[in-house]
Amino acid sequence: AVIEQLALSPITELEFEVGGGELITLPVYRVKLTVGDFPPLPVEVAVSGGEENPLLGRDVLNLLTVILQGPKRVLELSDD
Repeated sequence: AVIEQLALSPITELEFEVGGGELITLPVYRVKLTVGDFPPLPVEVAVSGGEENPLLGRDVLNLLTVILQGPKRVLELSDD
């Protein structure tokens, strides 16, 4: 996992509700997320063991202007 490769230490743990109302506790890490040519974005990420596809939350998406053209399968990002 990338977190292990980077040798990061968690800053806290948070509870999340998953399918069926089950609560799970996940470690949270502070990282700098790089998207394309944009400057690194400081974000906090929760990591679920074995998960290879990250899910970006609104806190991250709100740092950029995001335009999704679903039928065209186009995602545009800007920092306007």
